[in-house]
Amino acid sequence: MDSLQDNVEDLFAHVNRYLETQKRLFQLKIAEKSASVVSEGVVYLVLGLFGVFTVGFLAVGLGFYFSSIFESHAMGFGLVGAIFLLVFLIFYTNKKHLVRDKISNQIISKYFDDNEK
Repeated sequence: MDSLQDNVEDLFAHVNRYLETQKRLFQLKIAEKSASVVSEGVVYLVLGLFGVFTVGFLAVGLGFYFSSIFESHAMGFGLVGAIFLLVFLIFYTNKKHLVRDKISNQIISKYFDDNEK
């Protein structure tokens, strides 16, 4: 009888260790996926920042170029502002399709991509 009780106790100990290991593995997988998503977000943030500076400098240069053509700073920079307004309206009217869906899909695919490595 002691042998059966010892076997049952060993079984419960092994099951307990297995469940703890599975819990730890799940936590590590979530941490790995979260770190991957956050690091990719930081990369996109830095690229976006460089993109903003690039577009800003190009806009100023384009404003001065149009100013020289129209011989008026107001006309040159007004045209650049109109171009930005047009681009803004295009993005605003298509924000779900152009931005939100693509970002959501990318984050979800990053979490569920098991063949990442």
